[in-house]
Amino acid sequence: MSTVAVHAPTKSQRAKAITAGALGNFIEWFDFVAYGALATIIAPRFFPSADSSASLLATFGAFAVALLFRPVGGVLFGIVADRYGRRVSLSTSVLLMSAATAGIGLLPTADVIGTWAAVFMVLMRSVQGLAVGSEWSSSAIYLAEYGSARPRAMWATFTTVGSFAGSATGVAFVAALTNVLGDEVMQAWGWRIPFILALPLGLVGLYMRIRLQDTPDYVAMKENNDIEPAPLRAALRGYWREMLVIFGGALTSAAVAFIVVSYFVTYMTGVVGVSRSTALLTNTIAIFLAVPATILSGAIADRIGRKPVFFSLMIAAAALALPMFILIESGKFWSMLIGQAILAMTVAGMAAPLAVMCVELFPPNIRAAASGAAYSLGTSITGGLSPLVAVWLVSVTGSALAPSYYIIGVIVIGAFLTITFLGQVKARNNASERDLSKCDPDLVQVRS
Repeated sequence: MSTVAVHAPTKSQRAKAITAGALGNFIEWFDFVAYGALATIIAPRFFPSADSSASLLATFGAFAVALLFRPVGGVLFGIVADRYGRRVSLSTSVLLMSAATAGIGLLPTADVIGTWAAVFMVLMRSVQGLAVGSEWSSSAIYLAEYGSARPRAMWATFTTVGSFAGSATGVAFVAALTNVLGDEVMQAWGWRIPFILALPLGLVGLYMRIRLQDTPDYVAMKENNDIEPAPLRAALRGYWREMLVIFGGALTSAAVAFIVVSYFVTYMTGVVGVSRSTALLTNTIAIFLAVPATILSGAIADRIGRKPVFFSLMIAAAALALPMFILIESGKFWSMLIGQAILAMTVAGMAAPLAVMCVELFPPNIRAAASGAAYSLGTSITGGLSPLVAVWLVSVTGSALAPSYYIIGVIVIGAFLTITFLGQVKARNNASERDLSKCDPDLVQVRS
């Protein structure tokens, strides 16, 4: 097989890649998190019930359904990215996400069309889940493939920067609307605005992405006729251990992240009993603080390795979950802010090394399908279920601290999977004659 020389990307191309990659994540997570921030308003309009807890459970059930579709999107768009290019996959996902989100903003409520309102809401959320399924891992791959080996973790962090910035802006926008329009108008029709806004935002993201060139790794793969016709099958056959590493990491990070970005506003208003404006303000600040934490984590991971950064923060998240919930449950402004901020910064730091693992554990021709399937499956299980489980645990146990025990339990499971299979990857690679030239040695040898 001939080898085609591919010129390194210019600074301008890299800058465009960062902007488009981060902006796409910003838009998709702005759309996705708005649902969680508006859950208490959405619940009686689409899932009416005499029991407010049952209505809220149904609302977060629809949230979970969206995440259950995430693995389908991860597999589908991952295969598209490996076979037809990263740009095609990312452009399609941002368009689907925006269209489905705008659809939510235009849906008639249950008092107009009855139970069909719930059906259409679940349908729109499912399309959102498909779209977001490959966004995070594919964007991380796109950005990291534009970066050189040594600052690669820093490049990959911009995926998470976009995600947390979009999440925080989504919550902040809902907070600003609530303050400007007032609760009465928000309840009547103001809740629709963040969803309808998704359409113009999505068109901006689509415009930026279709103008991008594909990554050097994909271009070289295509020119060398190294496209894998069945990337997921090849990944499952030869890289299932690596996929379980990503799955375990996603399981852990999603459990914390979705509690922070999609449940805490509901928790503070419904369980702690603070005002919606206070809950939105503290949550917004906490999520914004995750952005510099992500960048710092990426810089450290480039200097000392991915494994020590990831596992240190995983341990920290488990150790801090209960104390931070105690702070938040107190209902005091600064305590709530500190508790949320520390959890947000911890999980943001975990995301940086995990993002670059999605790139460095797999060769380019199966990279998007393998990491997309593994990451989206892990995220769908705990990310989709975390708000639902948290509401259920508080309702059943009567303890405001119950969600923290759920977080600790998930982290223990995720840590076991990740540590076990990273060790197996290292042992197998050291003992075999396998050609590892297309994977990054920093992760293949499990640098510590």
